[in-house]
Amino acid sequence: MSETVLVLGATGVVGRGVVEAAVEAGRRVIAVARGRDALEALRRDHAGAGIDLVPGSVANEADAAALARRLRDLDRPITGVAAAVAGVPRRGRILDNDGGPDAMRAALDEDLLPHVAAARHLLPLMAERGRGGTWLLIGGPAGALPWA
Repeated sequence: MSETVLVLGATGVVGRGVVEAAVEAGRRVIAVARGRDALEALRRDHAGAGIDLVPGSVANEADAAALARRLRDLDRPITGVAAAVAGVPRRGRILDNDGGPDAMRAALDEDLLPHVAAARHLLPLMAERGRGGTWLLIGGPAGALPWA
């Protein structure tokens, strides 16, 4: 059985590249993104590859929990996660920009908390039945520049 890679944000520029690399390496892919049409386009681009499409999000705890339930129902051993999700790119230090505490809260909600929710719900899924795996965070807070 081929290893299965879960790609969060699979229809974005980076996510599509991760999907392509995984397919070329002979891995099964579970592609997760919000838009069904974009997911279907991803499947068409990789016709014949082992890609499961799962509409979903890790934007908050409820969404991440629902995604984990859908993934558990697939009953595929996930051996790796590539999390290619990021909020709106910001310039400079968040607290130095206009918006003060509200801007900081928005940045936390968009950039950091989705990764926390994903880890909280998907890491236990990877560990079920003694499975392990690799978690790759692409982008996100401090991906290119100091975040705060």
